[in-house]
Amino acid sequence: FGEDGCHGLLIPNPKHRREFIITDQALTPYLTPYFFTRILGLLIRVVAYQMIGESEKAQSVIEKMIKDESLRGGISEGYLRIAPCFFYWIEADLSAMLLTATRTQKMGAVHQNPWTLGHSLHFAGIAYYHQNKLHAAEEKLLPLVKSPYLHHPLNYVHSAFALSLIYQTWGRADEANRIAESAVSYALDTNNTAALSIARAFLAEMALRQGRLAEATRWAEQFDATPFTAMYRFYVPQFTLVRVLLAQKTADSRERAADRLKQLYDFTVSTHNIRFQIDVLVLQALLHDSHQNEPAALKALAESLALAEPGGFMRLYLDLGQSMADLLKRLQKQNVAVDYIEKILAAFEQEGKQTVVPEPADQPTASPHLSGVAWKAKRDLPGSSSNSDVRIFSRGIVPPYRTTTGPNSDFHTSPSPPLPVPQSPGPQSLAEPLTNRELDVLELLAQRLSNQEIAGKLYISVTTVKAHLRNIYGKLNVSKRREAVETAKDFGIL
Repeated sequence: FGEDGCHGLLIPNPKHRREFIITDQALTPYLTPYFFTRILGLLIRVVAYQMIGESEKAQSVIEKMIKDESLRGGISEGYLRIAPCFFYWIEADLSAMLLTATRTQKMGAVHQNPWTLGHSLHFAGIAYYHQNKLHAAEEKLLPLVKSPYLHHPLNYVHSAFALSLIYQTWGRADEANRIAESAVSYALDTNNTAALSIARAFLAEMALRQGRLAEATRWAEQFDATPFTAMYRFYVPQFTLVRVLLAQKTADSRERAADRLKQLYDFTVSTHNIRFQIDVLVLQALLHDSHQNEPAALKALAESLALAEPGGFMRLYLDLGQSMADLLKRLQKQNVAVDYIEKILAAFEQEGKQTVVPEPADQPTASPHLSGVAWKAKRDLPGSSSNSDVRIFSRGIVPPYRTTTGPNSDFHTSPSPPLPVPQSPGPQSLAEPLTNRELDVLELLAQRLSNQEIAGKLYISVTTVKAHLRNIYGKLNVSKRREAVETAKDFGIL
């Protein structure tokens, strides 16, 4: 039933989705003794209503679920309480999702239910992340990431992605990479090919954010972006592909990015997925801006803000760097979403002033296999393996001795015994990668801007610019501005 439900969510024809709902309703009386299956069926019905644009009916089902006495009591009630978070996520309602997750977390803790607790921590963590409350997000995500085998597979890997992005934002790139790699190790350990595919894609996302465009491009060249599947989780690889294409800055790559974004726009609109429709519009705005089409860019950006502001989304814009900040400033001059844009620009400025956020002394480094499961021993990351495994993995191929799981891994929670863990696909080009802000400075440096001009572009002080330049020179082992630019080009950073 769970697998049929998953396939039902992917039905492209809204009429067929409605027929699926009717079938689900007809089956419900026969499923009364099977509690978890009933909850799953109700959740699928909620999301199916949402995907055909009938959010009020979806909300009505949620309210009936909460009031149904036969679905209440003890551990079982936690399953019921957390289910609406999937709906709120797709609706881009971070406030409702956070409130639901926080309440359910208390229930999971009381009843010592890892499944409920893990879902609660995950949804609260990604809500805080998108609201740019990064310390609160880390507090929720870290316990889940430290004990992956206690929780739902996709809760773990997507929480690992979010935590990795937090550490990348804080300038802790090595730690961000370790956590991203841990998701790959976990997917291989559990023979979960669905998790492996998105974990490998996320490594490309991290490579892109750290200026390793060549590495991200290698992934993009072999990634099969279709068919689209229901987008109800934190990270969607198709958007990494678009960002890689935009970063390549060629006429061909921009054309391919435009095609992908058109497909994504049609898909998110037809499935009423507000959460990822925002992402599409934001990237379309950057694409239009790269073509010097400011009216189209500002129109797409304004549409994204209208959808994002009710939920308080911040990171969607902050993670796109200085190009997005410039675009927001231009839109603000047109008296559009002035207060919301001001809040985002203030966050940009604050992030520009931020130095590396240190790890608390009493907090262990997040690693892929820390305590929590008796049969899983702690190990360093990456683990050892043969060179042939490393070469196979770096080409994006699963080693032949590994088995696979079905496509509906969201409903598969029993891991197989652990297998050897391959290394990550090759060393970084630099001993210490450049931070996002240092990459912003370097890009402006390549445009031959002065320190004063760079400071104005990035909304930071000249003193901060000079500090970033010292860091860049040290990491690139150069002493002059032009040497830094030429060396960065040699490394494929620019």
